[in-house]
Amino acid sequence: MQTARCGRALGLPVDLGTVAADLDLLDGSVAIEAWRWTGEVAADFAIREWLDRAAERADRLARNAGDLLSWGDDVVGCADHVPGRNGLPGRDPRLVGERA
Repeated sequence: MQTARCGRALGLPVDLGTVAADLDLLDGSVAIEAWRWTGEVAADFAIREWLDRAAERADRLARNAGDLLSWGDDVVGCADHVPGRNGLPGRDPRLVGERA
């Protein structure tokens, strides 16, 4: 995923299918960080669907925190803090090497 983010930053073509597959693996390996990493990648690539996925992961984390974490109540609605959540521009396929 980092290689794709670097490629994106350099303006190189990136296989979005590969990035999406990497995002799918996050829940099974690092679920507690999945919301943040997904949000950062979504903001880098300006893909609203991935941003919505990050928000869903953030909300799920908050719901599941319950009594286990003293800050559980504080993270309810943390989807509002997903990187790029407010004002994400529309995705321009030319920016990520796709065909329009």
